[in-house]
Amino acid sequence: MTPSRSWKVRRIHHNDHVEIAAATFHGEPLGRWHAGRARVLPRAELRPAARAMTAKYDNQFRLFHLMLLIGASRKHGGPAVGLEITLDTEPRLPPADGL
Repeated sequence: MTPSRSWKVRRIHHNDHVEIAAATFHGEPLGRWHAGRARVLPRAELRPAARAMTAKYDNQFRLFHLMLLIGASRKHGGPAVGLEITLDTEPRLPPADGL
């Protein structure tokens, strides 16, 4: 879940191609990058996604969701939306610049 007016949501609406990798808490990649496609979940799919995240992460997700709700009331946040990422089958090597 992420604020609907965030940069990543706007970008995914224009270009659904994404690349992700396992990372440290600070965002430093730990392994291979994976290409995939992202989509913004329709409202009907948001509640089941939130339930799945709560089942997996319990209080960590509850705290995250609370912070997201607080942020939604801010000017640039917007209501929460869910993102679904579907990975392609083959991982790729990190880019030459290490990002």
